[in-house]
Amino acid sequence: MAVNGTAPGDLAAVCDDREIPFVHYSTDYVFDGETDSFYEEDDEPAPIQEYGRSKLAGENAVRDVNTDALILRLSFVYGARGDTSDLVGFPQWVASTLAAGETVPLFTDQTMTPSRAGNVATTTLELLDSGSTGTFHVASQSAVTPYEFGEAICGVIDGDATLIESSVMADLDRPAARPQRSCLDVSNVEGELGRSQPTLETDLTALEAAFSDYSS
Repeated sequence: MAVNGTAPGDLAAVCDDREIPFVHYSTDYVFDGETDSFYEEDDEPAPIQEYGRSKLAGENAVRDVNTDALILRLSFVYGARGDTSDLVGFPQWVASTLAAGETVPLFTDQTMTPSRAGNVATTTLELLDSGSTGTFHVASQSAVTPYEFGEAICGVIDGDATLIESSVMADLDRPAARPQRSCLDVSNVEGELGRSQPTLETDLTALEAAFSDYSS
């Protein structure tokens, strides 16, 4: 709680005193996932595990001391490392496992709107340049399950789709619960910047060079 819940407020206060723009990254896990729709920025948070509660505390700590801060909620972040073409996160695991000829069990009962790190960085700079403040959701337009995400990655690398196996969240014994459907509505940030957020397809296309190491 000290890192996610308290420290953001301390940093935001210092930036406010010195008139330095402040950006706080939060998560879709501030929501409980019990919806059939997409979460908007002003929907009531209801985190179901400690990580989500700590991130919500961080959001509130920032809002309490810095009304000009940017709070950006992300979902299932992935991408390439820095300026390299080295994949990190979910795509790296799926692509490398498929390339090794091993099975990839993926959930079919969890849905999210993945955030590509490169798009998050670009969107952050655009919001800062436009003088935007407040809370925005920065994610893909596409609501997908991990299984569907894995299928898309398999298609990019021309992998063996028979290696992707369906599973459900209950199959994995984890100490912390996860929201079942934590899809973020991105219409607010799209309206703010006058452009569309990417789909999963366009996000994966942006990482084509990184996927080339795993292509069949």
